[in-house]
Amino acid sequence: MTDINEVLESEEEGQSQVHKSIRSLAIVAFILHGFCLFGVLLGSMVLVISAYDNSQGNRSSNLALGLTIAMMLIVAILAVLAIIGANKLRKGKKSGFPLLAIGSGLMGALVLFGAYLSWSVNPQTAPVVIGVLLIGLVAAFAKNLKHL
Repeated sequence: MTDINEVLESEEEGQSQVHKSIRSLAIVAFILHGFCLFGVLLGSMVLVISAYDNSQGNRSSNLALGLTIAMMLIVAILAVLAIIGANKLRKGKKSGFPLLAIGSGLMGALVLFGAYLSWSVNPQTAPVVIGVLLIGLVAAFAKNLKHL
C-alpha cells in the first residue's frame, strides 16, 4: 500500500514542478481551442441543416459545401493538435510546443486570412481578435519555455 502512495506523491510532485505561468497558459489554450472545436461542431450542424433545406443544389453550391467541410476538418484537426501540445506542456514536456505552435499558429493564420478576405464585404472584429489571441498564445508559450 505504501508503494502506491509513493507513486502518487511522486506524480503530484512532478506536476507541481511546472511553472504557474505554463499551467495558466495551458488552461487558456484549452478554453480557446475548446471554443474553436465548439464552433466547428455548431457550424457543421448549421451546414447539415442548410444542406438538407437546399437539397436540389447546383454544382457551385456543392463545391462551396465541400470547401466548407474541408476547412472545418482542417480547423478541427489543428485545434486537437494544439490541445495535445498544450497538455504536454502542462505536464512539463517541451515536445508539446511544436504541436501547439503548428496547431494554434496555423489556425490563427487561417482565421486572420479569412477575416482579411471577407473584410470588404462584412467587416467584423471578432475573427481578428481570435486570430491575434491564437498567435499571441504561441508567443506567450515561447516566452515561457525557459521555465520547463
